[in-house]
Amino acid sequence: MLALAERWGEVARIRDQASEGLAARRAGPPADRAALRAAASAFRRERHLLSGDDLRAWLAAHELTMEQWRGQLEGALLRDRPPATAPRRAAPPAPAGVAPAELEAAAFAEAVCTGALEAWAREAAARVALAPWPQRPRRRRMARARRPGARIAVVASPTSTRSTRWTAAPRAWPW
Repeated sequence: MLALAERWGEVARIRDQASEGLAARRAGPPADRAALRAAASAFRRERHLLSGDDLRAWLAAHELTMEQWRGQLEGALLRDRPPATAPRRAAPPAPAGVAPAELEAAAFAEAVCTGALEAWAREAAARVALAPWPQRPRRRRMARARRPGARIAVVASPTSTRSTRWTAAPRAWPW
């Protein structure tokens, strides 16, 4: 998924956001606890994570730690502060003293928590669904259908009730 998002140019945007969040966390005062608590509650409500166990299960399913999640929330709060409370400054590509592995972990947390990773998966699925499938020659399809062990099934086409197409089906369906 990340390779596709990299190709679309989306990963650079997420890395920049993560870098800005890390820089804001290191440069300025910590985020207000009440604002952080409100952001965490909003995050949990959006994803229907009502209990602490639900949140821990969600984090485990997405391979995030509680510390990474809280760091992403705090970085997003500090990064998106209005200019009156914290002047917006351009963050360096990688904050000083941050290991590349830490930046990648922060970018992964950013992609998961902002929903970007899920959006990339939906975009990839949509592109695959709309991609034209290569047509095989009819002879090959019919030869496969005549193999021992194959059944011939008639399947109605979704576009018309009058037309049908022949497909090869295995002896036992996989489900």
